[in-house]
Amino acid sequence: MIGLSTHNPDHVREADNLKPDYIGFGPVFKPGSKQDHDPVVGVQGLAQIRPITSLPIFAIGGITIENVADVMKAGADGVAVISSIVSAPDVRQAVRDFIRLTP
Repeated sequence: MIGLSTHNPDHVREADNLKPDYIGFGPVFKPGSKQDHDPVVGVQGLAQIRPITSLPIFAIGGITIENVADVMKAGADGVAVISSIVSAPDVRQAVRDFIRLTP
């Protein structure tokens, strides 16, 4: 599978023309794993790019168990998560929780 990371509507349009298997979009929130990152787009930014492409969109950046439902409602097909899983006291349970909350 080939994915492209995107950070704004112009990137999404360019990626859509290239037809990867999926698009990563964000950071939706402030990432816990990066100090130097693109501007945060918020769930509003995610919702605004959903109509631009029919490709699957995976939200990236600062996704937590507390905000994942809002991210999915905003149009994400899935999420990419680092900090919320690797820093969890029980990694297996954190993974199960994310799987339960994402279709």
